[in-house]
Amino acid sequence: MTTNNHLNPLKKITSYIAIHTGLGLMYLLIKTISYKQSMLLGKGLGKLLALLIKKRLQIAFHNIKKCYPNKTNQQQLDATHKHFESLGKGIIEVFISCFYSKKRLNAITKLEGLENIDSTKGAILITGHFTQIEVASRIISLKTNKDKTAALYMPITNKIIERFIFRQRKKYFTPISLHNPKQAINHLRKKKILHIVPDQNISGITRKETITFFNNKLKALSTCSDFAKLGNALIYPCEYHINNQTYIFKINKPLKNLPTKDKQKDTQLIFDTIEKSIKKRPENYFWVHQLFKDKT
Repeated sequence: MTTNNHLNPLKKITSYIAIHTGLGLMYLLIKTISYKQSMLLGKGLGKLLALLIKKRLQIAFHNIKKCYPNKTNQQQLDATHKHFESLGKGIIEVFISCFYSKKRLNAITKLEGLENIDSTKGAILITGHFTQIEVASRIISLKTNKDKTAALYMPITNKIIERFIFRQRKKYFTPISLHNPKQAINHLRKKKILHIVPDQNISGITRKETITFFNNKLKALSTCSDFAKLGNALIYPCEYHINNQTYIFKINKPLKNLPTKDKQKDTQLIFDTIEKSIKKRPENYFWVHQLFKDKT
């Protein structure tokens, strides 16, 4: 028992040093190499992850199989490995969003549809959970106003990495925890912008509705409808992708007649828009989350 008490602090110190050394090396690397080299690195990292985290590979394959049942087994497997390449790039893109200068990031990003936002109300920007999620949130604040923009997020369990990501996000926009809905509502009441990813796989959140997603039953977050009602906000379906090494974030016109008194109907409509955006670029969707309740 005494030995374990002595080992735990040592383990924490070792973990602290290892993570910060890794972050320091990534900072030097991202600052040094070109964007194209970064993406090649990410692609290679994704292939390595497919070999190392077999459980996540299995989950991604299971999700793709359920959502694209008409594809052959080989096509589903190819789609899974293609997703892992995108996942590897997504990890590198986290560091790009953190370490690129404003000038360098401005050169590779574009925001479309800002004119669709009604300035007399709060704006909820909804997107699917795609691998470029960190760059997407950075684009919104980069092209609008840091103080006007916030993003809803779920804190991760590793406290060291969580602290790092939170501090980096705070430089560019206001990060709001899913466990702090009052802050999100107050932000919207001030006629500001809130980026929400409603299809995150989050345990412990009870505000869920059963909806249909790719012809499968899914327990989905219904917070968007609540936030829109309580924050006097409109809900804008958005999408983002890469075109010729440029990240494009597009804000579409707001969903009509939302919110209603029917949360299930509202949530279904929101997820229908997410499903449409996934179908355009399925390899970029975050398939490694446990979407469905059945076992893999």
